[in-house]
Amino acid sequence: MAFLGEAWVTLSNVSERKDNMRLGLSLATNPKDNSFLACSPLWSHECGSSYYTTGMCSRVNSNFRFSKTVAPALQRCQTYMDIVIVLDGSNSIYPWVEVQHFLINILKKFYIGPGQIQVGVVQYGEDVVHEFHLNDYRSVKDVVEAASHIEQRGGTETRTAFGIEFARAKIQAMNMRAYKDVGNLWVWAVAAHSLMGGCDKQQI
Repeated sequence: MAFLGEAWVTLSNVSERKDNMRLGLSLATNPKDNSFLACSPLWSHECGSSYYTTGMCSRVNSNFRFSKTVAPALQRCQTYMDIVIVLDGSNSIYPWVEVQHFLINILKKFYIGPGQIQVGVVQYGEDVVHEFHLNDYRSVKDVVEAASHIEQRGGTETRTAFGIEFARAKIQAMNMRAYKDVGNLWVWAVAAHSLMGGCDKQQI
């Protein structure tokens, strides 16, 4: 039962820790349908640098299949946040390697994972591209690896307002979790000479 618990019982959008999980330490049967409730009091999840052991239970039917898993004491992490980094990749940025180091150093400080922080990156110059979406990567290691391969797009103009508006209209609409439920943080690196036209009109 412990093996089945670790392998098959999971909760979505949660950074789980199953190191000490033993499903079946608590059992309750239902004679009406021959199902039973198997619980793991030591199931825990990550929130930032902390671990919370809240326990979880799973309903197992008469065919020994898991039909429903719940963690009644589970609460949302304070690190539940969507971050979109709007990155200047125009010709006015040199050397590009310093921008990559800046970006990677920031990413390493985030608690990235299911139920915690999601990160997306947009790069702008004359044009705007999304390097990766908010839900593309689910760990710090994967995000840092992706960021290390971002190449400078270039461009003779630095259209900062366009970059921010693109991120707001495209990235958020496609990948951001419900606005009411998530704390939003915007970070962007801007060159010395930016064409900021449109910011006041767009109320950015």
